[in-house]
Amino acid sequence: MALTLHPHYSRPRKRFGAALDNLMPGRMIFIIGPTGVGKTTLRRSVMREVYGHPKHWPKGKIPAIECSARLPSESYFSSFSLAKSLLKQLRVPTLRWFEDNGKSTLPADVLKGLEAAGDWWGAREGRKLTESDTWDCVEQMLRARACGVISIDQANSFLKNRANKRPTDHTLHLMAFAEEANISFIMTGVPEVVRMWSIHSELRRRVDVIWVPPYSERRPEDRQAFATLIRSRASHYPNCDVRALLRYDAEVLAATGGVIGELDKLLERASALALEEGGGAINWSRVERSIYSQNDLETMWNDIHMFEEAMAAGSVSARSSQIKEFWE
Repeated sequence: MALTLHPHYSRPRKRFGAALDNLMPGRMIFIIGPTGVGKTTLRRSVMREVYGHPKHWPKGKIPAIECSARLPSESYFSSFSLAKSLLKQLRVPTLRWFEDNGKSTLPADVLKGLEAAGDWWGAREGRKLTESDTWDCVEQMLRARACGVISIDQANSFLKNRANKRPTDHTLHLMAFAEEANISFIMTGVPEVVRMWSIHSELRRRVDVIWVPPYSERRPEDRQAFATLIRSRASHYPNCDVRALLRYDAEVLAATGGVIGELDKLLERASALALEEGGGAINWSRVERSIYSQNDLETMWNDIHMFEEAMAAGSVSARSSQIKEFWE
């Protein structure tokens, strides 16, 4: 999915690029936004710009790897499983962050060159490793690959823990590991992921947060940008009545929360409905009948409100009044 940029996307993109250029070992960058807002697309596009094409990397070296912390149904997060996933990416990297629309852009000779450090693992592959051993192997492979950044998608999976584990336990472990291995982490997730650091002062000081907002009626400048988005996404459907969508832009925003991914899904459902009804245009009637149920709309908007509350600046007025009293 190509990311349609407007000021509220270009600014977080620039902030992320600057943070990546000046990333210090042991720190974490969190990219946070509602599901479907374009966080992964934004992150991958900046990583491609910062790290350049793999054909220019030294043989067998990888500046960054990417993996997902997505959990199977009814599962708890496991740092052991994460370590295994990282080890797999370091040995045979997929480099999905360098692919465009799911299609590999890497020549065969580049892919072969990336296997150069895999021999290091060969002598250990048959061993049954403990969790500690596996993390040690990850550290050694990071050094062998000259890899300085680990990007983890679906970081909110860290929040699903057994009773004796807290999200901050995992964050502290990763920060300690990052310092030891001389690397940094990029974590991508939905707003609730702030629980990974919000209750721990040391973590708050070592976390950089990039907020990726949806389009919003609260920002008047977003209306024209949202209209541009509608035109862009509707252009994928030759039979779509774009003028009708623009005429009902407020309804489209209400139906999608201003989230790119939700707009795409709405158009997909309207297109399927048009086919079911014998073809014809994706008109407003079909779009309207493709809108989520009331319960689903409320769930979507609750997620967006959670994001807005997490992103909003805190108030220091009460505390500053107390400080002034003491200073006076």
